[in-house]
Amino acid sequence: MIIGKNYDPTKLTNKQKVFVAEYLTDFNAKRAAIAAGVKSDQAGSVGCQWLNADRFPAVANEVKRMLEERRATASIDARRVVEELTKIALFNPKSMLDKDGNLLELNQMPDYVACCIKSIEASVCVEDDEMYGLVKMKRLKLQFHDKMNALEQIAKHLGLLKDIININQVVQVVDWDKLYKVNRPASLSDDALEEKIASVRGGRLLVDSSSKTNSELVDSVDS
Repeated sequence: MIIGKNYDPTKLTNKQKVFVAEYLTDFNAKRAAIAAGVKSDQAGSVGCQWLNADRFPAVANEVKRMLEERRATASIDARRVVEELTKIALFNPKSMLDKDGNLLELNQMPDYVACCIKSIEASVCVEDDEMYGLVKMKRLKLQFHDKMNALEQIAKHLGLLKDIININQVVQVVDWDKLYKVNRPASLSDDALEEKIASVRGGRLLVDSSSKTNSELVDSVDS
């Protein structure tokens, strides 16, 4: 890569500005260099060199700065998500009513209440009132976000819930024919031995044998 005499490594060129912006989209240095105008057969080499902090500190510093800026923004976004989940989790239907127990109009509801509403269905019907005759009635059907799901998400975020991990025990196929003959009690006759073996599912059985010795396996079945 040829560097001009007037090149200042502490400042970004126009191509390098494009390179940094493109690189941060997928961290593909070659593709970013091509997008910045570098020939495809040189893009891989040039892209890697531009990321070298010793040779091109301006590029490396800009990449670092923008990554830190993204992390800060992501942190703010994460905090906002938790705040919104908290509103849903702690939502109290009483906050939708005025002091006389009447439902507030939507434009009068506080923001922390309105954000808990998932959907609204409005309808108008005509009812016959004895005093006023035919009266138009406006009905609202409100659906709220799942309170329990919000609580669960917050609890997981705070580390209050631990995911249950199923640990599969080691299951082995035990050859009971061999096992009994090797570990048979001295007082057990041949006929009694064959009878015991035959009684154990045709001489094969699936058991958790990961923590048992041969003698313990025999004793566990005998018992």
